[in-house]
Amino acid sequence: MNRLFVILSFQILIGCNRNASNTLANEGVLKDSVKSDSFSNLVLNDSSIIEQVDDEMATFYVVIADTGKHYYALRKQMFEINTTFKLPIDTMNRYYNQRKKEIVLSETDEDEIYRGDYFPRRSASDFLSLEYLDMYYKSANAKTMALVAGIFEDEKKANELSHLLKGKFKTTFVAKASLFQGCMH
Repeated sequence: MNRLFVILSFQILIGCNRNASNTLANEGVLKDSVKSDSFSNLVLNDSSIIEQVDDEMATFYVVIADTGKHYYALRKQMFEINTTFKLPIDTMNRYYNQRKKEIVLSETDEDEIYRGDYFPRRSASDFLSLEYLDMYYKSANAKTMALVAGIFEDEKKANELSHLLKGKFKTTFVAKASLFQGCMH
């Protein structure tokens, strides 16, 4: 008896849903859903999401004194630039983790989400810091580090600092970068 009740209930449920779907489709309510058979298509076709991301991007000019895969060699150069040109250093509470072989935030950092992971410098500043180059130069290898001497909104200021540093650090260049300014949490 229970089995018969479950089967009949199931058939009624299916019949009601089929009728409801047909009625909604006939009234035009389901037309958009039927055209797009996946959630990703709905999201990708939503221009408001693309505009929001575009609104959170900003163009900066990044002065890069040198690049490489050896953290301590770049760190030594950073201190040379600091001493020679009196540019301040800001590590943003990051260091090179030997075990992970990458630049990371301190394990005791107040940022619980990025603690122990890399968090990039992405706003205008005139600080020296060690970063990953692919943040600013998209075709770079993911593990290549950059000795950043400053990030500027004004290209002229970036070129002035680059010219100053090139006298002693010939590898200095300016990279035009589009950096995400929205929340990364």
